[in-house]
Amino acid sequence: MNIPSLFFSGGRSRPVPTPPQYPVVLPTSHESPRGTVLFSYMTECLTYHDDDVRLKGHSNLWECRTIVRIFNDLGFDVEAIRWDDRTFTPRKDYQVIFDISSNLPRLSAHMEQKHLLLLHRTGSDAFFQNAAEISRVKSMEARRNANYCPKRQVPFPDLERLALEKASSATLLGNEYILQTYPAELKQKIRLIPVSGSELCKTEKKECYVPSERNILCFCGNGGAHKGIDLLLEVFGAHPEWTLHIVGDVIKEPDFKRAYLKELTSTTNIHYHGFLYPSDPEFQTILSSCFAFILPSCSEGTSAAAVTCMQLGLYPLISRETGVTLPKDCGRYLETCSIEEIETLVLEILQYPATQLEKEISTVQRFAMDAFSRKAFHSAMFKAIEDATKSIPMSRTKETAPCAS
Repeated sequence: MNIPSLFFSGGRSRPVPTPPQYPVVLPTSHESPRGTVLFSYMTECLTYHDDDVRLKGHSNLWECRTIVRIFNDLGFDVEAIRWDDRTFTPRKDYQVIFDISSNLPRLSAHMEQKHLLLLHRTGSDAFFQNAAEISRVKSMEARRNANYCPKRQVPFPDLERLALEKASSATLLGNEYILQTYPAELKQKIRLIPVSGSELCKTEKKECYVPSERNILCFCGNGGAHKGIDLLLEVFGAHPEWTLHIVGDVIKEPDFKRAYLKELTSTTNIHYHGFLYPSDPEFQTILSSCFAFILPSCSEGTSAAAVTCMQLGLYPLISRETGVTLPKDCGRYLETCSIEEIETLVLEILQYPATQLEKEISTVQRFAMDAFSRKAFHSAMFKAIEDATKSIPMSRTKETAPCAS
């Protein structure tokens, strides 16, 4: 799981306030609840209004709320705690424990009755992710003669693995490529779920897929080396005739900024914009001059940013590790993410005929709008939870035990 990304939910790093009521209690509307779910993920977004602007950012906020509502619709009350709460002690038995990280072993140890353990994974296997980022960091430091601290390390990979081992079943935001990063003996309990893209608010391109400028966009979260922004800055820094727009929080990383200060602030063909929602007018202006997006990430589940860019009508140039399966003969994969490969493929797509690009982009956009819609996420997750909880009877006496504090 990309645990550090939860600190940047919605695209911004901010202190997370503790809700007035904790755990956050979300009762089902069913007259006879089937039981209570102890939900370990995010809590602050569960109290947002449906039109809250923060739901227009990273889709994990919307997905978190949706999972809770699925449990409610299936007849379960929900008590929600934060995924990183290592001190919460259950004061009653829950019928289901749902976790996003490594809380399953600890929480289940407090339960006396039999319970269902459900795990939700949003990234590659923790050991794979940590090793992939460390490899990228070492390479960047050697090329740049700079010191850089990894930003996307999973802090407790052993506990992540133990949680998966103990889980009754698991869901994964990823494709078959990402599934292969997990141990063979555990893959059979993992069910693939499509990630959802960000709310677009009609910013997607419907025509003019290839503007005359042919600029390229990099849209991603934190972790400069993890996402491969260092590679892009070096490639585009050597090609002043190419234009790159970067939307994200990478400049908030002091060590990355020191290593790439010139490229981020003084190179005329590289434009850094900071964090923007896809629905922001400034983002729409950037989009109007771009025909492609590029993301040489070293580890994801399925990149919500990549999915969003596909839905917006941009040509994908992505690593396999983004967890996106492209339609046949559409877009390009970065197989090695080397500077040489990125340079070669960027040159190739800049020279593609507009008619060919428009054909591929249109196919990719239609595919992404359907495969990674909020409806698709809801449908797949509802089915996964429904199947996992089918052994829990539909009628129970509503519990009135006080929540832990």
